Amino acid sequence: MTPDVPVTAACALTARSIRQRIGAANAFLRATPDWHPLPQAGSSNRLYRSRLRGQSWVLRLNASSDIAFGVDREKEAQILASIQDYSWAPQIRHNPWQEGWCLMADHGQSPSPQGDVDPTTDLLRAVNQWQQITRGPGIDYGQLLDQYRRVLNAQPDGLAGTLLARLSAGFEALPGVRDCLTHHDLHWGNLCQDSSSLTGEPNLVVLDWEYAAIGTPWFDAASLCHHFAATPAQIAAL
Repeated sequence: MTPDVPVTAACALTARSIRQRIGAANAFLRATPDWHPLPQAGSSNRLYRSRLRGQSWVLRLNASSDIAFGVDREKEAQILASIQDYSWAPQIRHNPWQEGWCLMADHGQSPSPQGDVDPTTDLLRAVNQWQQITRGPGIDYGQLLDQYRRVLNAQPDGLAGTLLARLSAGFEALPGVRDCLTHHDLHWGNLCQDSSSLTGEPNLVVLDWEYAAIGTPWFDAASLCHHFAATPAQIAAL
């Protein structure tokens, strides 16, 4: 079944392109699962869930580059392929990024900061593992900041430009460390506690590697402190 979803400016996908991409995913699966839209909060992509042959799947329809600013889908695909052997990586079934969609296992719901489960220990362990990865597609922060600057300079609101200037100055002041795999977008909404693990214990899975690259680990450190209250000692141990 191909859902008839209204088109909004937020997704920048036409009804026809949505049908085409879902149809391509169905052709790959050789089935017509009933895809149900997932909440779009915090995501510029369109997400759908369905269950097929005893497995729950998530289908992501990629937002265009003018909406998902700074995302390199080819780079993301390379990184996702390189981390598939790790328990914290989303399990990708098929990722034809040129066609604008990605099919992956459904890893369940995101934990809540107010919930009983604290993922910080498992997340720190995962970050420590991916910081050992030092080869892969990199990122040019200067070029990326210039792209943001050109876009923001055309906006009437000067606050975003001011914040960007502060970010640029702060970035220059960071102590030098070895570049390694960096997620660049760690927060509660990009975590899942997958209860389908063979051990029976919930397994932490980190989602949304769209902005990941070999870069400075200070970005992930800042997210760990801000969103997960990681201590300086925990950050220093990474």
